[in-house]
Amino acid sequence: MTNQPGSSESAPRDKCIHGYHESVLRSHAWRTVVNSAARLIPELTASAKLLDVGCGPGTITVDLARRVSPGQVVGIDVSSKIIDHAAKLAADEGVHNVSFQIGDVYALDFANASFDIVHAHQVMQHLARPIAAMAEIRRVLRPGGVFAARDIDYGGVMIAPAINAPAINAPASDGLSEWMRSTARCITGTAANPTPGDYSKPVPCG
Repeated sequence: MTNQPGSSESAPRDKCIHGYHESVLRSHAWRTVVNSAARLIPELTASAKLLDVGCGPGTITVDLARRVSPGQVVGIDVSSKIIDHAAKLAADEGVHNVSFQIGDVYALDFANASFDIVHAHQVMQHLARPIAAMAEIRRVLRPGGVFAARDIDYGGVMIAPAINAPAINAPASDGLSEWMRSTARCITGTAANPTPGDYSKPVPCG
């Protein structure tokens, strides 16, 4: 990775493991700042410049834009279909301080220290090189900026009731456990990481 925006020195583009079927978009479209990024609310000051990595259908992104107006928000994703969907949402809701574009988290097309905040919701689990992605995110953050990430780590998922617990409806738990195993296999099959919290070294901050 180089220190230049838009560098071609990046991994092959990763894919959203769940895809972009209408059913997936519906399940993602309920997300808002309050239910999915409440930890960021104290940082959302007017005029802040914010990047939303892996913006998906744009519901969180548009909500973020409302909260930092007149600050500018940029949402990026790897799919032109999802970018068009997010842009339409912003237009339909009359939010004009947000833009959407296709982007590569390994080679962000922005200059150093471009943003006050970078937000990434459920992104790292889809990446083959999350450490490299976070280092690139660090590059576009201003000194003292905020990187806010929220992700699932399948290695830490707990299912209750436990599969082998006595007097428990085991079939339901068996189904959930198979779902988790199948999901982890799918993630691993794409070269992504089902346990993105299990990093072996810190993100470079220099």
